[in-house]
Amino acid sequence: FNIQDNSPTVNLISPSNTSFRTSPVNFTYNVTDDFTINNCSLFIFDTAWNKNKTHTSITKNVAMNFSVTLPEYNYLWFVQCFDNRDQESNSSTFNITIDNTKPVITISHPVNGTTIAGTPTTQTWNFTITENNPGTCWYNVNDKTNISVACTNTSASFTLIKGIWNNITIYANDTAGNSGNNITFFFTNTQPNKIILTDPANNTLKVFDNLTFYWQIGVDNDSDGLNYTIHVSDQLDFSTLLM
Repeated sequence: FNIQDNSPTVNLISPSNTSFRTSPVNFTYNVTDDFTINNCSLFIFDTAWNKNKTHTSITKNVAMNFSVTLPEYNYLWFVQCFDNRDQESNSSTFNITIDNTKPVITISHPVNGTTIAGTPTTQTWNFTITENNPGTCWYNVNDKTNISVACTNTSASFTLIKGIWNNITIYANDTAGNSGNNITFFFTNTQPNKIILTDPANNTLKVFDNLTFYWQIGVDNDSDGLNYTIHVSDQLDFSTLLM
């Protein structure tokens, strides 16, 4: 009769090759063999190969894993197993990048807590997403529908609601699963109605020592106090002011 005498077969399960992960990481593998497996060891390369952990109680054909905490870096890893006939096999070598840093998001406009003009209702807001391994990014306005946006974008349009506090929330995930977000709250103020000059009438001539100007009072829908400033010039472009 024949006795099979093959070395172990070691397969890596996860993380998949060239993947991004946060730490700690579960390095998962399985091993098959005709004989009992004595031990399996995890080897990790940063600047040199090092044996990281070893299993001495192995169940064949079952997923086994090593849990390891690693700093941010790009690593190589493989698993090596020995059976009780001292036969040894190595798995394939996989690459993994550890990324423990969540995306950083800044919103430059509208600035949080400020008031902006309520017209036009469709405006542009500005943001920056800082992330070496961007994944998906999206935002919503006033907690409504999520809108996808490229993580490399720095601006997007939005439709505001006049006369209330609005908010924009932006989210970003990286390829390792880290997530970040930021929110800005801002008030929208409508412009007062156009002021109508009533006296002196347009294109009239008056001789005066003291001239009184009259105008129709503007209306502000937000009930804000209104300040009026009179500019008088003898130039059509008001490049020179007389008062």
